[in-house]
Amino acid sequence: SFALGHLLFVVIGAVLLLSGLQWPPALRVALILAIAILATGIIIFMFLQKAGKLAAVPRWLVARNICAKTMGRFVGPMEDVDETLRVFYREHPGNLARSVLWHLLGYCVGIFTTWYFLFLVTDHATVVSAARVWFLAMWMDLVTFAVPMNLGVLEGGRLVAFRMVGFGSVPGLSFA
Repeated sequence: SFALGHLLFVVIGAVLLLSGLQWPPALRVALILAIAILATGIIIFMFLQKAGKLAAVPRWLVARNICAKTMGRFVGPMEDVDETLRVFYREHPGNLARSVLWHLLGYCVGIFTTWYFLFLVTDHATVVSAARVWFLAMWMDLVTFAVPMNLGVLEGGRLVAFRMVGFGSVPGLSFA
C-alpha cells in the first residue's frame, strides 16, 4: 500500500501540476520511463500478491533444479505468506484501498510543510508552487528508491525540484 500510494501520488501530481514546468527533455523522458517501469512492477507485484502467487517463482526454480538448495529454503515461508495474503484479501477486501488513501493523505501533508518552508525563506510562496516542488521531489524519491540509504538522492532530488519550480539551489538544499 505504501508503494501504491506513493505511485498514485506522483501520477496525480504529474497530471495536475507538473505539466506547466519547463523540463529538460532528458529529465522528462527519464522520469516518465522510470515511473512506467516502476508502475508495471508494482502492479504485477500487487496482482501476484492478491492471487497468492509470490512463491511461484522460487517453486518453479526448485522444480527445474535451478538453485534448488537455496530456493528450497524460501518456498515454505513464502507459501505461508501467500496463504496469509489470500486470507487478508478475502476477509478484508477494502483495507488495501483504505491504506492507500491514508498514505495519499500523509503525502499531502508534505505539500503543507513545503509551503511553510517556502513561506519562511521566500517572498512568493504559493500552495501551487509548494505542491509542484513536493510532487516532483516525491517523484524523484520513487524513481530512486533502490539507492541504499538514499545516499545523496534526497538532497539532489529536492535541489532539482526547487530549481525546476524556480526557487534556486540554495533553498532546495536547505530544505533537503
